[in-house]
Amino acid sequence: MPLGLLLLSVVTILIELGLTERALDRLHLTDRQALLVIAAMAVSSFIDIRFPFAGVPWEINVGRGLVPLVLAAYVWARADTALERWRGLFTILVTAGVVWGLSQFTDFDAGRSPLAFIDPLWLFGLVAGVVAYIAGRSRRSAFLGGSVGVLLALVADGLLARRAGMAITVSLGGAGLLDASVIGGVLALGLAEWVGEVRERIRHGGQGE
Repeated sequence: MPLGLLLLSVVTILIELGLTERALDRLHLTDRQALLVIAAMAVSSFIDIRFPFAGVPWEINVGRGLVPLVLAAYVWARADTALERWRGLFTILVTAGVVWGLSQFTDFDAGRSPLAFIDPLWLFGLVAGVVAYIAGRSRRSAFLGGSVGVLLALVADGLLARRAGMAITVSLGGAGLLDASVIGGVLALGLAEWVGEVRERIRHGGQGE
């Protein structure tokens, strides 16, 4: 089973056990809504939509690209303040820049990279998650950066490849991308939730909320 789908399965179990209520509350999602999103990502991951844009052929996978973007737009729109919305956009851009830079300056194909032992998409997801947490800090901003940052970085890579004369279709949600975006979003949210919980416990003398 692909790692992205495995993570979604684990998240589904955690939701059913009631262990994600706090994190979902930060995203303004109910358990039912979160399960519907996961089901939509899994079921529609076999559907691709192709269309031309600005003279370039594009392709978006519904489950791996469109559904995560709709979810991200919902989370961003429900941010409590305008400052948090700007911070969310900032986090996405920072995460995308770091992931794109890693993809450009790490030669995975040649096998000479010190990181060649790990699948690039898994690495992008892990890096995106950590960077998004550091840049975003809040649960919502971290989630946005971890998930959308990966998508934006790989779209930028495709556009630059087209500009260089490579006859490729710019893909949003290509094979394996679910792994990277899910890892990035889940890890960033998990870090923000765990660190936030630790801080709250320290603040309240170890008693929690």
